[in-house]
Amino acid sequence: NSFTDCNIYLSLKFSVILKRNDFSCRTLHNFILWKLVMSLMPHMIDEYQQKRVEFRKILLGILSERNRWSHCVEWTNKKLGMAVGALFIRDNFNHDSKETALEMIRTIREAFNELLAENHWMDSGTRAVAKSKADSMNERIGYPEFLKDPIELSKEYVTLQITENHYLGNVLAVLQYDAYHNLEKLRKPVDKDKWTTEPAVVNAYYNPNKNDIVFPAGILQPPFYSQHFPKSLNYGGIGVVIGHEITHGFDDKGRQFDKDGNMMQWWNNATVKAFRERAQCIVDQYSKYKLQEVDLYINGRMTQGENIADNGGLKQSFRVNYFILIIRLRISCVSKLRMYWLYVMPEYFGVSCDAECFEKTITMILTTMGPQKTTWFFSCGSPW
Repeated sequence: NSFTDCNIYLSLKFSVILKRNDFSCRTLHNFILWKLVMSLMPHMIDEYQQKRVEFRKILLGILSERNRWSHCVEWTNKKLGMAVGALFIRDNFNHDSKETALEMIRTIREAFNELLAENHWMDSGTRAVAKSKADSMNERIGYPEFLKDPIELSKEYVTLQITENHYLGNVLAVLQYDAYHNLEKLRKPVDKDKWTTEPAVVNAYYNPNKNDIVFPAGILQPPFYSQHFPKSLNYGGIGVVIGHEITHGFDDKGRQFDKDGNMMQWWNNATVKAFRERAQCIVDQYSKYKLQEVDLYINGRMTQGENIADNGGLKQSFRVNYFILIIRLRISCVSKLRMYWLYVMPEYFGVSCDAECFEKTITMILTTMGPQKTTWFFSCGSPW
């Protein structure tokens, strides 16, 4: 069964590690215990929390931790996301937003395909396959339907036991529940229809393994979207995000997966070379930008995927905003474009940043990760 397979796998892994001369059994045991302690410390009393603060201050430059209530809310949503999501969509979500988002995805995908047809660096065969991949993207909007059925929702947590007065015991129960469900998936076919993110979160992402674009319910609200906003604002908000996620399917990482989520090279060598030349323009441009507040330059190579997606999202949403809102509906060009850019600017140029934010920015730039979002600047050289 899955647990036996897992034990065999871990035993083999540990045996390989222990064969190294610089590893002992004691070192391995200490490491595992250390990881367990570090994962539990955020849930413990202030005396333990202070030690963690001191450690993270030296390692990451983080000067203080969030309030306990904030951590508890985030952890509950992360670990019991479907239960929290069911409450959120019941009390705080406009279900018409799903249909509006689907229509916006359709129009922005059309804009992507138009831009795809206009580019001259991609050969016709690869362009046709790229269009097929864009058209095959699965849209996950808002939440999975079973959240509206209390019986089906209860089945998700049938093996989880929560008590009212034992917080740390509940934490351990949730971790055990997570481990059990993850191990159950071992050796089984991937369920490509299953939601893997909590609905009550302000986020969006592209999943290359499933060719999915996902927009949870939490992001389908102000400031990104509102049924009361004019279309120009919605396209400047959630529209840019939709285009961003579609473009991720064709950036430096997403282009390595086909429309079925299989990792393979479906571009010919000439097109790959042409893409890399244009991507290098993005890398070079962003590497020249300096964040004055922290006196460091952006790592253009490590952030190229996000930068390509940002530029692609802007191009696609602007194209829809211009052609649909101005040409088809004959709405005032100046007023609508002004509203579009006034909405895009704060979203892309960022908001105020406190001391902790600056410390995190420095850490991200200096590590191999690089900051996830660097489009305080715009580019004309994006492949998309």
